[in-house]
Amino acid sequence: MATYDVAHNLHGLTKYMTASEEVEPGNGWAYTGWLNALGQSTDMSGAALGKAICDSYYAGCEEYQTADMATLSVIDMKKLPALRDAYEAFGLEALQQSAQDPQKFFSRFGRNAKRAENYGGNTREQGYQDMVDLADLADKSKKLLPQTSQNLINAVNDAVVYKVQGQYRTDGNGISGFYPYDGGDDYFSAYAQQLAAPLEYKCLYYHQLYGVLPDEARSLLDGAAEVIQYQATKPAQTVDLFNVAELEDRHVEIDEEGNAFVMLDAQQMDQLASVRCDLAFIDLEENLVLHLGSDANVIADWDSGVFKDNFQGIWGMLDGHVVYLDIIAEEDGYNIYSVPIKLNGVECGLHVVYDFNAEAYKVLGARKGTSEGAMSDRNLIKIKSGDKITTIAFVTELEGDRETEAYELDTFVVDGELTFEDQPLGNGEYGYFFEFVTPNNEFAYSEVINFTVADGRIITSRFED
Repeated sequence: MATYDVAHNLHGLTKYMTASEEVEPGNGWAYTGWLNALGQSTDMSGAALGKAICDSYYAGCEEYQTADMATLSVIDMKKLPALRDAYEAFGLEALQQSAQDPQKFFSRFGRNAKRAENYGGNTREQGYQDMVDLADLADKSKKLLPQTSQNLINAVNDAVVYKVQGQYRTDGNGISGFYPYDGGDDYFSAYAQQLAAPLEYKCLYYHQLYGVLPDEARSLLDGAAEVIQYQATKPAQTVDLFNVAELEDRHVEIDEEGNAFVMLDAQQMDQLASVRCDLAFIDLEENLVLHLGSDANVIADWDSGVFKDNFQGIWGMLDGHVVYLDIIAEEDGYNIYSVPIKLNGVECGLHVVYDFNAEAYKVLGARKGTSEGAMSDRNLIKIKSGDKITTIAFVTELEGDRETEAYELDTFVVDGELTFEDQPLGNGEYGYFFEFVTPNNEFAYSEVINFTVADGRIITSRFED
């Protein structure tokens, strides 16, 4: 709820707003703590009350062990006009660049958005909430949007007078905004109907998703004194800005040291927001492919266009059990993963953090699965001794037309503290391929490279060999 749009709607109705960027955990606000503070000092300011709410909330999260990803901020509403000006200017500079070279701009802006702190999941498995921290997005975009990024950062920091945040939400600055991570137009259509949503962003994301500029964008770009309110609907003919299909089955090279890599030219990189890797176990006898998930563990050089594997024959394991994992956030100091499991028979996503400073993983807890398009479940369930966990991966045929389906791997009972760590994979054949993702969340995959793991040795070959 700590979004620019919500704050805009409340402007003029209140002096301060206290809300969370991230989904709040099930323990919620600690009402006793801040109501007692208000009772003891009934003349406290709105800012002081907001601080009391934040502090008591975070203390409650620490008590319930849900503080790692907690956020809560206090926004000074009299700062909203300055924030609006800075936010709209940032959007206008982005719109100007997209009008000049949409592929180049949106691919780079998309990379920045993926690296910026975002909320509610934003993955194929977890669903999308399309929320990004405004100041972190601006910080990641300083080179791309040099005229307005710092002003937006300053305006956010000026408006947010107090905030609390967990150790894995440290890049948040207290106010989020819309970004179309899902690449679809359902959420965008709803967003675009909000009067609070700035016209610059309605036009910007219209351009990204549909490939054409709406008429309202022309007025903005021409500097018209009065711009009509956004009325655009999805055009009869859209233009696909990103031709990722040409990267399907992209040829993968193998160097003298056995490293797999792909080379992309500037035009191809302008189609992409990210390059990741996918790993699968291949059972030739059973004609099965067991998909183990995706990671950002690629040596990526966006200047030269060389993307190289960093496969070491290891994979994330839960108490020694191999899992399917999906990376959901790439921050400066940590990555966050979601691991599909059944917890005591209930389907959940287990959230796991890799902390680069500690060089170790930490299990945050599990959230129950939700229907497509639904808000993430609030309750982050802490794993305890005695819980029964079933790990889940996804299986398909190596040759054939069998659809991919969930497959239960192992079931075990937690004994003590649940551990997650990289461990050596067993001997066998593994398929590795690069995953190319556009700003509109379209995917293509390189050809498969075969890694044969044999007693710690890795032999790289072409799959057909």
